[in-house]
Order: sequence, then structure tokens, then C-alpha cells
Amino acid sequence: MPGAQGSAAVLGRVILDDGEVGHHDASREGEDYLVGLTYGYEGRKWYRWASIRHRFNRDAANGFERPDKTKVDLVGGIRFTPTEYREPDWVWMLELNYERFERTNEVVDGTSRELGGDQLFLSPGLMWTYRNFAAKAGVQAGIYEDFPTGQEADDYRALIELEWHL
Repeated sequence: MPGAQGSAAVLGRVILDDGEVGHHDASREGEDYLVGLTYGYEGRKWYRWASIRHRFNRDAANGFERPDKTKVDLVGGIRFTPTEYREPDWVWMLELNYERFERTNEVVDGTSRELGGDQLFLSPGLMWTYRNFAAKAGVQAGIYEDFPTGQEADDYRALIELEWHL
């Protein structure tokens, strides 16, 4: 399209070691898997992206259940002032992020408690690009959660990301 680019992708990933404390290869039985779909549109003024991903987590070797996780992201962005390729560029974004943790029961010291649930975030962000470099910053603010009693939800999260496209 003149002045715009559309894209779509199918994602697949095998996770041998997720790097979480206590969940390295020796404490897990097998690999985790991630599958997903993405869509994107980047125009001179408007941006939009959507993705859905599901992570299939294996249980730990000690029997601890590691729940599966689903994430859905919807993103809209605007470039208020279109620039030329060799000029720095700003895109303002607003995201809606949904996370679902499969419900499971955890037994600690003979006491069972339910874990898992749903959380929804509203996430303003900013992306600055200069040719093949990009910096992204954003904050996820929790606007809805449905977790069992006693399970705390994240109030907010912050992210700064640097990219270099070769």
C-alpha cells in the first residue's frame, strides 16, 4: 500500500529454560510452548496492532502446577506529525492488554489455595524511532482483575525497550 504497510504472522516457540527462579530445567519436566497470531498496520499517521498468544507451561518436577497463560493485546497509535525517514519520529500509543492465567490449586503446608484468573490493563506508551533504532516506553495500569481471594493483582507495570533493527 502506498504510505502504509500491513503484516500478519503466526508465532511458535519452544522454551527450554524460562529463567524464572526455581523453574530451571532441573526442576521442570520438559519444555514450555508458545503459540500465537499477530496482525499489524503501520501508516504515515495511524498505527494498529493486535496479537493473541498462549503459553503451555509444563508442571515442575516437584509436582507444582505451573498454569498456562493467555495474552491478548490491542494497540492503536498516532503519529501527529509525519516525518521523513532520516528524521526522528514519535508515535503515541494506547493499548488494551488482557492476561488470563489458568486456574489451579496450590497446596502449601497442607493448605490448599486457588490461583489464576484474569487481569486487564490500559497502557499508554510512546515510541521514538530514528532510522533503524527505536526506544519504547510505557506503563500498564490495572483496570480490572478477577483473582481468587488472597491473590494480589499488579497495580501497574513499567517498561522501557530499546531496539536496533539490522
